[in-house]
Amino acid sequence: MEAAASPEAPATPVRPGRRQLLLGVGHLAGLWAITFAQPLLDLLGQNPDFFVARGNSVGDILILAFVVIIIGFLSAVVDNVPLVAAAQGMYTLEQFPTDHYFWEFLAYCAGTGGSALISGSAAGVAAMGMERIDFFWYLRRITLWAVIGYLAGAAAFVVQYAVFY
Repeated sequence: MEAAASPEAPATPVRPGRRQLLLGVGHLAGLWAITFAQPLLDLLGQNPDFFVARGNSVGDILILAFVVIIIGFLSAVVDNVPLVAAAQGMYTLEQFPTDHYFWEFLAYCAGTGGSALISGSAAGVAAMGMERIDFFWYLRRITLWAVIGYLAGAAAFVVQYAVFY
């Protein structure tokens, strides 16, 4: 038994709406931002002991933490998988061994930084479609709280590392 075609199915392709265009432009802007951030990230990746608390100044630790936090914000625009892959290409396991604090912090930032925008996560995109949440409504009412929570979590991560390690 064959399923009948849905009467609501459009006969011609549907033109993209404002949301889809903004999402596409946002992804392109994020990729453009990565091209400018890459030389800075390469420069910071030259020092193998950069994020080890012992022997480095607080300023050194905060600079790398700042870079990782920016990667988290970029994950709101660009998919976090290529961002983490780029970081894995910049920093080797000799620099930061498996289970090093740096990788945990990168996972936190790339995973939760995307929540600053509803389009930054697969769950957010699904919620936009299922619950009809408007991108600009989320931007006006939720983004500030998501950014505050993200930055508070990142600060707790850095302080915890500085105190206990």
